[in-house]
Amino acid sequence: MMTLEKSIEHSIRRMIRDELGGMSIKLHGSPYQEAGLPDLVVILRGRVFWLEVKRPGRKLTRVQSLVHERLRANGAQCYVVYSVEEARAVLAEATGGVCCGCSKGPADHSAITRESI
Repeated sequence: MMTLEKSIEHSIRRMIRDELGGMSIKLHGSPYQEAGLPDLVVILRGRVFWLEVKRPGRKLTRVQSLVHERLRANGAQCYVVYSVEEARAVLAEATGGVCCGCSKGPADHSAITRESI
C-alpha cells in the first residue's frame, strides 16, 4: 500500500519540530490563498524554506510548477520532497550542512533524489 502524502507531511513536520528544533506551517488551499503554493513553510535557524510534499512517483501540477518558479525567481528556497529522509537532507544542505543534531553530515544520510524548484 502506497504511503499517503498526508502521512509523509505529518512525519516531516514532526521531524522539523522534534529533531531540528524548527517550525513548520501547513498551508491549506482556500479562496483567499494563491493556488499552487507549496504545502509547508519551514522556519529553521533564522531562514525560511518552502517544501512541497509529494508521494513517490507524483509530479507537480502545472500551476504548482509556475508558482514555484515565481517563488524561486524572487529568491525563495523551494523544494519538492518525497520522504522524511529527503526533507531532512535538503534542509541540512540548505542550512550549510548542519544536520539533525547527529554527528553525520547530510551526505551520510540515505541517498536523496532532490528536485529543487
